Amino acid sequence: MVWQDYTAPDHPPQHAADSISQPTAAANVTPNTLRYAILEHTVAAQSHWDLLLEQAPDQLLATWKINLPPEQWLQACQTHGSIPVVRLPNHRRIYLDYSGPISNNRGEVRQVQTGLLRWLKSSEHYCAALLSSGPNTPPLRYTLEDHGHGWTLHIESQNPGVYTP
Repeated sequence: MVWQDYTAPDHPPQHAADSISQPTAAANVTPNTLRYAILEHTVAAQSHWDLLLEQAPDQLLATWKINLPPEQWLQACQTHGSIPVVRLPNHRRIYLDYSGPISNNRGEVRQVQTGLLRWLKSSEHYCAALLSSGPNTPPLRYTLEDHGHGWTLHIESQNPGVYTP
């Protein structure tokens, strides 16, 4: 499922991040590998975190804003069942590898986690994917759901094992 109902506006390059077309980090990815990133986004001394999920190698990134820091997500889901998230417009692919200032005084982003993902299910109001931050890290199942009054994120630990996207 490609999230075509949310698209980021095109802006002419005004900053270094806007003009980079290829990943800048040494990422060992193939054209068929799907990736994700979690960014800390700071604007006016306030932070939130953006969860960016690659939908296809040539598509924009499905994006959600989360107010809790990532190290609290799993515990919050185990305690409360899920956490509220906000669906944002799709983001450009540059953000899979970029950390730094964002043009037009939109703050600064810092990568806090990246890895591989495998989609399990995706529709307009629901998606589930396995995310793994490394070859020795068991994947986590991320489920995002639109309840009509807002989105939620639920995270579940998966059985340990080797992750192959």
